[in-house]
Amino acid sequence: GYIGYFPCYLLGFMVAAQMGAAIRRQIPDIATDWQKGDFDRLNKWLDQYVYQHGRMLSPDTLVIQATGSPLGPDALIQHLQSRYS
Repeated sequence: GYIGYFPCYLLGFMVAAQMGAAIRRQIPDIATDWQKGDFDRLNKWLDQYVYQHGRMLSPDTLVIQATGSPLGPDALIQHLQSRYS
C-alpha cells in the first residue's frame, strides 16, 4: 500500500511549483510580502485562480487555467535547481 504515496506527493509538488511560478510571474514582488508574513495578495490570487472553481474543474483544467500551461516538470526542475545548486 505504501507505493502509492510517492507519486501523489510528486504530483502535488509539481502542481505547487507550477502554481508558485505562475504567482511569481504575475506578482513579481510577492516574496517581499511573504517575508513580512503578509499573504493577502497570495490569497487573492488563490481565490481568483483556484478556490472559486471548487470541484467544477478537473485538476488538469484548473492547472491550465491558473498557470497557462498543462502540468509538466519544468517548474519543479527550475525550483529544485535554484534551491539546491
